Formats: sequence, structure tokens, C-alpha cells
Amino acid sequence: MEVNQQLVRQGSRLFRWRSFLPLTLLPLVLLAMRDGEYVRLNFGDAVDSAWEAMCIAGAFAGLALRSCVVGHVPAGTSGRNTRNQKADALNQTGMYSIVRHPIYLANYILFLGILLFVQSLWLVLAGSLIYWLYYERIILAEEDFLARKFGGEYTAWAALTPSVIPQPALWRQPSLPFSLRAVLARENSGAGADGDGSGPRADREPAAGPRPALARVSCSGNRALSRAANRQEAYAMAPGGRQVAP
Repeated sequence: MEVNQQLVRQGSRLFRWRSFLPLTLLPLVLLAMRDGEYVRLNFGDAVDSAWEAMCIAGAFAGLALRSCVVGHVPAGTSGRNTRNQKADALNQTGMYSIVRHPIYLANYILFLGILLFVQSLWLVLAGSLIYWLYYERIILAEEDFLARKFGGEYTAWAALTPSVIPQPALWRQPSLPFSLRAVLARENSGAGADGDGSGPRADREPAAGPRPALARVSCSGNRALSRAANRQEAYAMAPGGRQVAP
């Protein structure tokens, strides 16, 4: 029990800094790139091109899964850059009906695509081990909070729903339709951090401290996309068939 509580406390601290995990692995990536392109050297250019295409497709599949999760949840859910966990209700439909931590799963799929692209077996193994050791503690901290907050309701959901390996047979339709605007708004609100509501419809506070440069670039791009989406939806058909702008 004491060991578990130590892991929970570690997870609570790591929760704030999880956006910087990719930066900690950058030296390993640079070191692995020195080994050259294993697939191309051993199997030729055609296989190398197919391998790279597969890795890119896998990374985008992880991004698509993340967007699917975020786009179906209520406002204030699955936030990013969080400090304190707050939740009013459990989200138990959509991806949360088949796995308790769908965003962390999606992030790993994206992360794995990037690791595989480098073509280094030891990097894939080391990166995967670091990722899950890091997020294991965050997951324990989140679930400890949810168990204390929701008691039997959470216990029943957690007993039925696997943690990170989906069980499609448990699928339940999302309670809300997909919203692209919600994806853009939520990803823009805390670009640079990974977040998983672990099921709760959560309202969380932004973490203190500067965001990485890549996060600021991503944030600017998301703002531009969000403004474009808003302008497009702002045009409406007048009663006479005439388009009017806001």
C-alpha cells in the first residue's frame, strides 16, 4: 500500500510536466540516428519507403484517435496543461467505454510511429519503457483521485473497462456528436501537453511555466484553424437565399 501511495505522489508531480517528456528523449533519438537507416541498408530503398510511409500513417492514426476522443467529450473534458484534477461526472461513453485512458493510448501510438521511423530497435524499446513507466504513475494518480471522488460509480466502471488495452465488445455510442471546433479549441487551449481525462468530465487549471517553442508554434497554427472554422460557420443563408456575413 505504501509503495502504491508513493507512485501516486510521484504521478501527481509528473502530471504537471508530462508535456516535456518528448524533450527528455531527444538525446536518445539523436544517438539512435547515428546508426543509419537499418531498413534501407538491409532491404533496399523500396522497403525503406514503405516502412517510412507505415510509420507516418501510424503516427497520424494516433493523432486521429486522440482527436476522435477529444471531439466527442463534453466541454472541459480531457484537458491539457493541468495542475489540479476536478471532475463533476464520469465520462463512460465512446472510447471511454472500451478503455479508461484512450488519450494516453493515442499518444503512445503517435509516439511509437515516430520511434519506429528512426529505425532503431533499442530506441523503440527504451522509448516505450520510459513512456509507460512515466505514465503509469500519472494513471495511478488520476485513478486515485477518481476513486476518492466517485467511489462505487468509478469502481464499477473501472472493474468493467480495461486501462489501456481496448475491449471493443464494450463499445457504447458517444453521448455527444463529433465536434471539430471542440478539437481545435481544446488542443489550442493547452498545446504542448498530453492529457487524458481518465473518464471524468473535468475542469482543470492550466499549469504554470512557459510552453516549449514547438508548443507555441502549434498553438498559433491551431488558433488560425479555429478562426477559419469560426468564419466559415458565421456565414448563414438569409430568408431570401442571400448569404450574409457577421
